Amino acid sequence: FKIHADFSYSYNPCLPFEFGNDCNVKNDVAVCQQAKGGLSCGKQSNVTFNYDPGTGNISIVYKGGSDDRLSSIELVCNDVVNTTLHFVKEAPRYHYQFKLIGPCCCPGVCKGSIGGGRSISIGSILVILFFCLLVAYFVAGVLIMKFKIGAAGKEMVPNSSFWFALPGLIKDGILFAFTCGRKGATDNYATLQ
Repeated sequence: FKIHADFSYSYNPCLPFEFGNDCNVKNDVAVCQQAKGGLSCGKQSNVTFNYDPGTGNISIVYKGGSDDRLSSIELVCNDVVNTTLHFVKEAPRYHYQFKLIGPCCCPGVCKGSIGGGRSISIGSILVILFFCLLVAYFVAGVLIMKFKIGAAGKEMVPNSSFWFALPGLIKDGILFAFTCGRKGATDNYATLQ
């Protein structure tokens, strides 16, 4: 976020960022006053969270900035407006107060936020679906082979010849891939004269 008051301020709630001399990743900057080449107004590693039971809002306080600057950012839940950062005041000296207003300040609203909003990926859904279908295939196959066909033992596995040959086929495929199909890997063929 970037705002303009008497000075310009930049804020990243997640990661340190760079702007000018004092505002850089090495200094672990969370809030930066863009004056005199950039002055740190709080560090990512020196943060506390405060809850105000009167308003129900949470504020994040970043300490350890240049000349003991600190920034207090009040999170205000508002699911109607876009998330914006507002400078409130500097009081006392080097103590900066901001308001972060928007839907991302509401619990569980923003995608990827802590406590909700993160959904399962399509790849994860496909993997889960694959294994569910594989289990259903084996369970249904075993039941059909046992009760309808009357198979017993290893013969209850549906398509048992394929499943018992599969580990060997996988091994052969891996050997073929790593030897690039050259002779001598597992050459069982007789040469023609």
